[in-house]
Amino acid sequence: MVTGQPGSGKTTLVRRVAEALAQRGVALRGFFTEEVLGAGGSRVGFDVVTVPDGRRGVLSRKAGLPAHCPRTGAYAVDVAAFEALALPALSPPPPSAAARRSVVVIDEVGR
Repeated sequence: MVTGQPGSGKTTLVRRVAEALAQRGVALRGFFTEEVLGAGGSRVGFDVVTVPDGRRGVLSRKAGLPAHCPRTGAYAVDVAAFEALALPALSPPPPSAAARRSVVVIDEVGR
């Protein structure tokens, strides 16, 4: 488990460890998050990215999501979009010996 303040490099570390494990043939499944930058480089939200296939979807945005989306701080969270990507990525692997030894990657447990 990696903890730290926002911007301290937690996601970068998670991605680098996942990449190193994948290069060594370790089966991975799960997700990480990436910040989404707007004009001028300011953060406007976050996307969820699945491991190992890199599918991407909206996790949160400062603006542009429906009013019914729950909010945390300045961000509205698209729970349905997150669950549509993240939950299948966390599903148990097929019953092969290699898949049973997979590493689960979960970035952004929440607050």
